[in-house]
Amino acid sequence: MSRNQAAKRFGIGISTAINWTRRLRETGSVEPGQMGGHKPKAISGEHAAWLSRRIKEGDFTLRGLMAELAGRGLKVDYRSVWEFVHAEKLSFKKSVGAGERDRPDVARRRAQWIGYQNRVEPDRLVDPQTTAETIAQRNGCSPRKVNMTISLAFLSPALVKAALEGRLPRGIGVTRLCDMPAEWSRQHRVLGLNL
Repeated sequence: MSRNQAAKRFGIGISTAINWTRRLRETGSVEPGQMGGHKPKAISGEHAAWLSRRIKEGDFTLRGLMAELAGRGLKVDYRSVWEFVHAEKLSFKKSVGAGERDRPDVARRRAQWIGYQNRVEPDRLVDPQTTAETIAQRNGCSPRKVNMTISLAFLSPALVKAALEGRLPRGIGVTRLCDMPAEWSRQHRVLGLNL
């Protein structure tokens, strides 16, 4: 029987039958190989001792440490260096230090940002004369649509989540959700939901 015929007869993929046949020929068994097990650390021995000293000497980046280890004859990946540094509890988070704040490009951007903050006028953000009618005229829709859309902003987060997940009872649409009371607990009671 060919491997293709065997695959068809036993309902397995052709590549599976080919791989099992090859494994039987090479190992004398079709049992799967060992999975898992202990894998020795990529950075150990004298390289680990050197790396610990190097990290304690001063600033470093993980990519820089990779390059230094490669220069010492040990090629490792980013993840191996990261795991070593964190296992040794030698890492630290970067923060914007005084030196970085004094850099001309950073100082210039900070000055621009501060200058922009003074140009923000609260009256430009919120117009007290705005009504549903003016919004509707500006957007080419009806005032009712504007009011319905605004009322959706007051739905309880649990109700919004249920709607997005499709867990609302049948027959509850946008129109019904637009006419909800403002209190979240009453919204749940009106719809008969226990959220």
